[in-house]
This record gives sequence, structure tokens and C-alpha cells, in this order.
Amino acid sequence: MSIKKMLESLPPCPNRRGMLVAIEGSECAGKTHLVNKVKELLGGPEEVVVLNYNMHSHLDIINLLNKGTCVIIENYIISDMVHDMHTNDCYQAMPTRKGFKKILKQYKRNTVVADLTIYLEPDTSTLVNRLIAKGIINTEDEYIFNLIRRRHELFSKLAHSGIIENVVCMTHDPITKETDALNLITMRAAMEMYDRPIKIY
Repeated sequence: MSIKKMLESLPPCPNRRGMLVAIEGSECAGKTHLVNKVKELLGGPEEVVVLNYNMHSHLDIINLLNKGTCVIIENYIISDMVHDMHTNDCYQAMPTRKGFKKILKQYKRNTVVADLTIYLEPDTSTLVNRLIAKGIINTEDEYIFNLIRRRHELFSKLAHSGIIENVVCMTHDPITKETDALNLITMRAAMEMYDRPIKIY
């Protein structure tokens, strides 16, 4: 059932808005597959919109949410923070949580807080096999010394830190992740989007 049909079965609610869903994870975590599957199963183009975070303003996101649209973004705040920390190496100079808080302060500039962030974290063997299959690395041993491993660790620590709001971690690449993601989105759309203002960092 699409979000629209599900919401139509609920009592009328003029103040119900759309929701922003972020799909996060390191390279080869399965984000694109999940985004495509969720979009396919949730509803039509007027109900669900997949945006490229770097090509749309936060005003675009807010306008879509106010129209009742479910907005899905692959790679959002967590990905940006990991990129910044990895690029600047600031996580090496201070405790991880302190580093996260410092980077997060940069986003307190009209950035929309995701209503739901689904973080995908396959187990290491699954991740390594996918990286090898895509030609990103050649062997398991190469992963140990690769910068991708450091990025993966940053993703995991940040997603589990509690600093980012509304994060649900799907670890070990569960077979049910598509169903779980759909249930999370539809239930949150039904139960929590009533008269809930859009939150900004």
C-alpha cells in the first residue's frame, strides 16, 4: 500500500505534512538498491520524490514536505560529516564524539533535520565482497589498510553516537531491510507527521 492510500484511510488531518527520509551508509552498503526499492513500493512520483542532496536547496525540500510529499535522499548529513572529518582528519586530533559535535555545528544553517535516517551497515565480510566485486579493492587484506575502512568506521561511530536525530541502524545487512524500511516509513508517516513542524539544524 502506498503512503497516500494509507493516509487516506486515516481520519482527516489538514496539518499532516510529508516526511524526509535519509538513506545513509558507507560505500557498497546497499543504499541505492534500498532507495530504488522503497520508491518503487511506496507510491507514484507525486507521493515520493528522490532528491540528490547536492543538487537541491533546503527550500526545495521544505516546499515538497509542505505539499505532503515523502522526500528520500541518499547520502545526507551523516555522509557530509564523514566526508568533512575524513578530508580534514580532525577525528584523529580529538575524541570522536567531540569531533562529531564540532562538525555538526557547521550544519546549523537552515539544514532540514531528517524525520527518519536509515543507516545501512552490512557485516565486514559482506562489505568486503561487494567492494571486491565492484573492483574498488582487489583482496580482503587490502581492505584492512584502505581508507574505505576508516570511512566505514566513521560512518558506524557517527550513526551509533546519538548525535544525529531519528537514526535507525540496520546492521549486518538483514534480509528484511526492505520490509523494515517500508514499515518504518509508513508507520512514521501515519503516526508522527501530524501537526509536526519541520525541524531545522
